[in-house]
Amino acid sequence: MRIHTGHVPTAALVLAAVSLTILLGIAPSASAGDVNTSSPPCKQIDSWSDLTSALDAVIIASSAARIDYDSVGGDSAKTTTADSLSVPIRQFHGTNAATGSSNKPPQPPLLLLCPFSITHDGNKNDGYDITVSGLNIVCDKSGGQDSSVGATTTSSDCEIRGTARHFNIKSNNVNFGGIDISGSRHGAVVVEDRVEGTTFLGSEFLDNILEDEDGGAISLQLGSSATLFTKCLFSDNLAMNGGAISGAFATATVHSSTMYFNEAAGNGGGVYMQGGQPYIFSVSHSRFLYNAASYGEGPAIWSDGAPCDSGGNYACNNVDWTNNLPCDGIMTARDEVCEVFDDNCHTPVVDSGGSDGGGANNYVGGGGDGGGDGIGADVNDGEFRDNISSDKTESPTVTPSSVPSISLEPTSYPTASPSVHPSTPPSGSPTSYPTHSPTAQHSGMPSAQPSESPTFAPSTHPSGQPTSLPSASPTTDPSSSPSQAPTAAPTRIPTGQPTGHPTNSPTYLPSPSPSSFPTEVHSNMPSADPSSHPSASPTISHKPSDTPSTSPSVSPTSSPSASPSAIPSASPSTSHSPTRDCRMNEVERARLVSDLIIAETTTTFEDILNDDSPQHMAFHWLMYEDNQYLCPDDEVIQRYVLAVLYFSTNGDSWTHCSAGDVAMDSPCAVGTETNFLADGSECDWYGVTCGGSKTVTKIAFENNNLRGPIPDEISSLTDLVTLSLEKMNLSGTIPSVLGTLAKILSIDLDFNELTGTIPPELKNIDELKLLDLNDNMLSGNVDALVEIDHLLFVQLHNNRLSGTVSERLGELKELRAITMFGNDLKGYIPEGMCDNRVGNGGQLQHLEVDCGGGDDADVSCTCCSKCWTESPTASPTSIPSASPSFEPTPIHSAPPSFSHSPTVRCNMDATERSFFLQAFLEDVSDPVAMVRDGSAQNKAFKWLAEEDELYICPTDNNVVQRYVMALFYFATEGDSWLRCTQEAVTPCARGADTYRWLSGSANECNWSGVDCDESGGVTGIVFDDNGLSGYLPSEISQLQNLEVLKLENGVIAGSLPSTLGSLKSLRKLDLDFNSLTGSIPGELADAEQLRVLDLNNNYELTGNINPLTHLINLRFVQLHHTQLTGTIPSSLGDLKDLETLSIYATDMEGVMPRAVCRNRDTLGGNLINLQADCGGSSPEVLCICCSMCFPMRRMTLDTAAVVLIPTAMPVIPPSGS
Repeated sequence: MRIHTGHVPTAALVLAAVSLTILLGIAPSASAGDVNTSSPPCKQIDSWSDLTSALDAVIIASSAARIDYDSVGGDSAKTTTADSLSVPIRQFHGTNAATGSSNKPPQPPLLLLCPFSITHDGNKNDGYDITVSGLNIVCDKSGGQDSSVGATTTSSDCEIRGTARHFNIKSNNVNFGGIDISGSRHGAVVVEDRVEGTTFLGSEFLDNILEDEDGGAISLQLGSSATLFTKCLFSDNLAMNGGAISGAFATATVHSSTMYFNEAAGNGGGVYMQGGQPYIFSVSHSRFLYNAASYGEGPAIWSDGAPCDSGGNYACNNVDWTNNLPCDGIMTARDEVCEVFDDNCHTPVVDSGGSDGGGANNYVGGGGDGGGDGIGADVNDGEFRDNISSDKTESPTVTPSSVPSISLEPTSYPTASPSVHPSTPPSGSPTSYPTHSPTAQHSGMPSAQPSESPTFAPSTHPSGQPTSLPSASPTTDPSSSPSQAPTAAPTRIPTGQPTGHPTNSPTYLPSPSPSSFPTEVHSNMPSADPSSHPSASPTISHKPSDTPSTSPSVSPTSSPSASPSAIPSASPSTSHSPTRDCRMNEVERARLVSDLIIAETTTTFEDILNDDSPQHMAFHWLMYEDNQYLCPDDEVIQRYVLAVLYFSTNGDSWTHCSAGDVAMDSPCAVGTETNFLADGSECDWYGVTCGGSKTVTKIAFENNNLRGPIPDEISSLTDLVTLSLEKMNLSGTIPSVLGTLAKILSIDLDFNELTGTIPPELKNIDELKLLDLNDNMLSGNVDALVEIDHLLFVQLHNNRLSGTVSERLGELKELRAITMFGNDLKGYIPEGMCDNRVGNGGQLQHLEVDCGGGDDADVSCTCCSKCWTESPTASPTSIPSASPSFEPTPIHSAPPSFSHSPTVRCNMDATERSFFLQAFLEDVSDPVAMVRDGSAQNKAFKWLAEEDELYICPTDNNVVQRYVMALFYFATEGDSWLRCTQEAVTPCARGADTYRWLSGSANECNWSGVDCDESGGVTGIVFDDNGLSGYLPSEISQLQNLEVLKLENGVIAGSLPSTLGSLKSLRKLDLDFNSLTGSIPGELADAEQLRVLDLNNNYELTGNINPLTHLINLRFVQLHHTQLTGTIPSSLGDLKDLETLSIYATDMEGVMPRAVCRNRDTLGGNLINLQADCGGSSPEVLCICCSMCFPMRRMTLDTAAVVLIPTAMPVIPPSGS
């Protein structure tokens, strides 16, 4: 690769030096010619209109000064016009060289801005046109004195943001100093045709996009030249070609600048320079990191002209995604070769400051002297000042320097050898040797002697006589006759006639007319007109056609066509038509069924006719959508009533098992129950239990988002024994018709929004045992209870009940527990209720009212088990926290402290204790599963109620924890564990004081693998390599102190419980090498303290990783060897503490977001290990910042033994996790 000195235009650098003197706050060197060494005051602006007005004022003032100067004959020796290439050199000296006078020409127009931040939204037609030559627009980032108020500014922002194009540069020698531009969606700056000498110094160009054209930040139009970028930063810019900078037959120099995360859809992720010699692009002492070319080449720089690597450049992780190959240098289209920079992809060093001779590795933080600057370079860097010389060189150097020097005057003598790049103005005398390229302008006079050999590249203008040899490159304008051979590369403008054969790849835009032959691959956009031949593969429509096809489809469509096809389909379609015959037409069937419903339920004919009623919706579903297609003589009533319950409680919005629920983690997706309104028996619907006669005996829902009233039709389920609709949003009143359910034993409607009174009709239910109505908005008194003779358990707390406590409540001799606190009750507890307390020979164990507060208590009670104040500070748990003693508890007694010693045995008979255990545990576990033989919940309940030697009371503080731990044992097939089962005879390995699981003589905190805190709450369950199988029960969320759940190398199946998200203390979830299915539940995002998520090698784990984006404390994530799909969300970059992200061997695809790449440790972040399927010739994930790329190898259960072996060291989790 040729190494050249960077070409820096003299005129541009003259003005640049003046601008930087102000920008950097450097006082010019004292000399006889200096007349003013202080910087002018800065201008404060607050809006885009302020800026344009200030520019207008400066331009007008400059024009007036020039007119005045010219009118008195000043600068008679000036050589240029207002649009000249250069400004007279004499104007920078104190004496007019032509006249010897001190009359000085006007200074170049200067707008010095105080720090500002303004917005300019709009489109590409809204850019400000700069039409005056020599204009300097400089922002004093160090702060300065506002000329309007005389105050010193302190801000360091000099930013123009917004969607519009901001500047159109139409004149020569315009200089920008310290102006930052971001957010344009129409290209930030355009340097127009043949404009010369534009300079950008210390500017940042961020997030500028030009999707359908070239040059996301800067576009150098046709023939623009001598553009200079120094100490600039380009990041996150995007365009069709040239994500940051594009040039068309232009010359430009990039020096001491940084480009990272820029992207082009085509060529040149960072820079795109089109045009052959002599259009030269030079780059020196600059950094190119993580730039990309999506569907082209040259991720850092692409050029088909004469690119020059002038030394000191560094590049790393610039990737051409089409070929998945890096090009850490310049892609020269002429040779189709990537000329790699000498300094590329060393191990990056995070350096906060410069050092002498700082090398290319110092690309994060400040750069050392002579080494350029790094990401986020500040223009006030002393290193750049060292590269600016205010003195002329004494004599020319024989060998060019690697970095161009900046001189305010030309050298006195020609150099001994020609410069590689031509000077912008012609030299006064001919050089001894021919230049490698022609000068940009004609000299005023011919050379004294002809050159000894022709120039290597053609001149831009035709010569008077034809050359004897053809030129090496074509002329800019087309010739009058066509060339004999095709051009090597396509023209930018389409040809007038179509080509004879199709191209290998589609064009980006459709042709105006169809091609004669189909292309080999699909185009990205449809043609304007249909092609004359069919495409190679069919298009896929998601809607049925309006007219039938003339031939059958190979397989049935998912939706019926508007009219039948002429020929039958090859396979049958899915039909909702009946497969049975009720021997009557649809009208007769509907009439008979509606008559039956009206006769057997509380539904009226008006209800069925009302389109908005749940009864109408249920009837319509039963008649026209239900695939069971029941006839009037079938058992239609039960199915209809359950459908009314569904529509009355807004069933389509249920959390689980609605009619359309397809969630992988739904209970209906992993269990035997089905969605509501599903095909098959209603006895299989979620939450519904039927008896031997197939009649509904139980309806049990919890936390399922039922909204609306309980329909009266439920009274037609005459065999109903249990109605449990807890923790919903049910509204309205409690249906009085529930009093007709003679067989019902339990009504549990707590934690809803029910209003009205307790229906007195409930007294008609002779067998009612449990009435749980706490935490509603019920009003009225409690007198309705007095005639429900067999009540055992009543919870009425936290309502709006009023009046006094009836004396007749003392007649309920079977009552075991009643809670009435948190109401507006007054008076006293009747003596008869106190007589029923267990300490007085009765059976009443728990009696809780608002009897706290001494003499100010609302209710006076001398025998209550617990007294509450009128307004408790928080809603109590459904499990009383009183001591498990059955003697009267003293008022204000403190709750018992937890002990690892066995709790005192409960003084209750087994039947009674079992009943209350079930009543208490129904609040924390699936009540349906608890009574289903063979379920893990049923086994855990039976163990706790019948086998546990501790025999703790239902009111014991540890009853829920002990039940959940037993449930965990049975749900994970504990009897099949390799060690520490309940029947184990070998000692458990964790210590002398650890016991086998379900050990009746030990507290659960002493079971092997279990850790507890000082209060006795379970904080950790750690069981690796113990053969756990089965599934993780959702009830594990009741262990609210749980911090670590580590169950590696088992066979645990099923989905991750969504309830894990409620574990607010969970820090580590490690379930790798199991058989989990389903997706990562969205609710896991609520586990905000989670730091380690290790789910790798669960080969059937599916879904996306979006829930992770909310877990801001994550540090270590391993998800490899799963079937996770989708793209990597950009918001994953918000996880600033993340150290390891391993997502290879998955079905994920797309692009690794820049936001994630920014967190790499190589850029000052914490992300050390980033591993994805970014290897191979066709990577699934395009990643320019991954620490390790794997070739994609999809894993199945059949290939589960095949594990990718990385070529680097394995990832190690963070310590202390």
